[in-house]
Amino acid sequence: MADIYLLTYSQSTTFDASYNSLLKFGYNPIVINGYTLLDNLKHNEIVFSNFKDKILPLAIQNNKPIYYIEDDTIINEPLPELKEDIVRLAYWKLDKDEKKRRICIGASIIYFNNSIFNLLKTNIDKHRLQHFDLYISRFCIKNNIEEILYKNYNWNEKEHNSITLTNNNIRRHKRVIE
Repeated sequence: MADIYLLTYSQSTTFDASYNSLLKFGYNPIVINGYTLLDNLKHNEIVFSNFKDKILPLAIQNNKPIYYIEDDTIINEPLPELKEDIVRLAYWKLDKDEKKRRICIGASIIYFNNSIFNLLKTNIDKHRLQHFDLYISRFCIKNNIEEILYKNYNWNEKEHNSITLTNNNIRRHKRVIE
């Protein structure tokens, strides 16, 4: 089974619900306390920096596939056993013009196979800080990796004020629950 990395921060109002949804299915996630705006990062740089600096090095060290999960994510069923390079289990939508560019929006749950960790590390170290979901899509396109969308996974996002939105607004999409 893959390791589960649950990204959170000290002031999270959604951590308990997310953590408990993982415990419900017998998972013991590795909790990563991430950067916040207080660490002099821009809104769109926080998740990218947390993955690059805190999660990926630990994942490389452990050398096991991983599920990256954000602390506002509620799982409603067991995580699937996967073998592909990258699979998005929880995302919001595709780019408006799917035919030209396949850019996924959202990074609530992403599976990474350990076979791509070194390529990912080399690539992420060369990139400027940016939205993590956009980076993953561009990484897949650049490296000719099929970015698989697991469209039928049952998950929700706990309603919260998002630190990655510039005005700390509540994100709205069909998966958000109170």
